Amino acid sequence: MTELTILRGIEEVASAYIDESTGFIKKLMADHKVRSEFYSSAPLSLQLGDHIVVGSTNYSLNRLPEIQKINNQTYKYSAEFEGPEYGLYNKLFMYDGLTEFDYTGTPADSKSRNCDLESYHN
Repeated sequence: MTELTILRGIEEVASAYIDESTGFIKKLMADHKVRSEFYSSAPLSLQLGDHIVVGSTNYSLNRLPEIQKINNQTYKYSAEFEGPEYGLYNKLFMYDGLTEFDYTGTPADSKSRNCDLESYHN
């Protein structure tokens, strides 16, 4: 089994064995995270900002994991570790001095919007 090491700064705070239910999710201009389910024999002291390293990228715990107590000696954790792009959700973006504007969506939405603008100006 593969072991997942959870860090706080450079210090290891927890480790757990993971299986095929752990997955790396990456979509262009969308998800970039590691979703994991793992078990522990005792409660883990996980905090916001704890992270894992995959390759050379840090994936942070931005929401506390769901914890399910199976019995007195088994706890099930469901955690999502998010890539560095998720830090942009805390930033304020402005366009022409406005903080609210309609440029959102997927790459397909952007392409469609650009085609609409092109046909409008021609």
